[in-house]
Amino acid sequence: MKYHDELMRLLLGIVGANALGEDAGLSAGSLKLALPAATFAAFEFDSALLFGERVVFARPAIDMKPRALGAHMHTIARACGCRAACLLDAPSPYLKKSLMADAVGFVTLQGEFFLPALLRLRPSRAEGMPVTRAEPSATGKSVYLHLLYAEGGSTVSGMAERLGLSRAGVQRACEGLLVRGLVTRTTGGPTRRTAIYERVEGSDYFDAGWEAFGPAARRVRTVPLARAEGLPACGLSALAARTMLAPPSVPEFAVHVKREGALLGAGPDPSEPTAVVHVLPYDPTPFVRDGMVDPFTMLKTLSRHDERIDMAVDEVKEGMGWLT
Repeated sequence: MKYHDELMRLLLGIVGANALGEDAGLSAGSLKLALPAATFAAFEFDSALLFGERVVFARPAIDMKPRALGAHMHTIARACGCRAACLLDAPSPYLKKSLMADAVGFVTLQGEFFLPALLRLRPSRAEGMPVTRAEPSATGKSVYLHLLYAEGGSTVSGMAERLGLSRAGVQRACEGLLVRGLVTRTTGGPTRRTAIYERVEGSDYFDAGWEAFGPAARRVRTVPLARAEGLPACGLSALAARTMLAPPSVPEFAVHVKREGALLGAGPDPSEPTAVVHVLPYDPTPFVRDGMVDPFTMLKTLSRHDERIDMAVDEVKEGMGWLT
């Protein structure tokens, strides 16, 4: 492919020098034998080693509709027995969204990329390769949640203002999600230079975040019910409010760790009602609706499971488009 050097430069910026290698084992002849003639004729091909595994990159040589492009890419992946991604010149937003919805990876000559394969290719620490930290920071969790519920793209300054966080922290969190293949980055605004981040569609973003997020709460406290007044409901209390599930006998609430001090004091009197409070490293306030934490935090703070609870959980996940 005549864009080989440009492709390698782009991949270097995405995965770093330690994870990128030249692939000398793939030839045009082997591709021609493996692929249908129409597919082979419709693309220019190249390949690279990402974390030691081959990824074939295909640059369309003709115009084609998103559905046809996606079908070709799945054919290439099956025929080559490895992961495949597009190299695109200047794709339209519609094309990028269509490929993301079809779980087809791509890299653009402008530096945008969507590579869900990175989630599976990154080695574990036991294999001695550097990986992104499994659990995001408190800022990273807030940014993840913002993008989970955002309609369309978000700018760093917009997220920082809404979440009450520093722009530098939000920028780092967005870049971390970008490396994981969970968001795309485009440019826009009056100068066409403002970075705009948008999450992938479907349940992939939820599933990857659920795995990486770790426990939502740093700790759980039992306090007099009166001290929890004004806090958003979470866990089983929030799930009961969203479904037909009966509420728990001891209500559950959430609080940011910075407000935990207001809950401290003498232990609850045995005669007075109590509440369970989940102390979160991130502030749940920006996502609170109707006195409840957001659905993701609610699911992360469930204290127990049984058949009825699992049915209610599936109801919520289906309603949010998270059920796989």
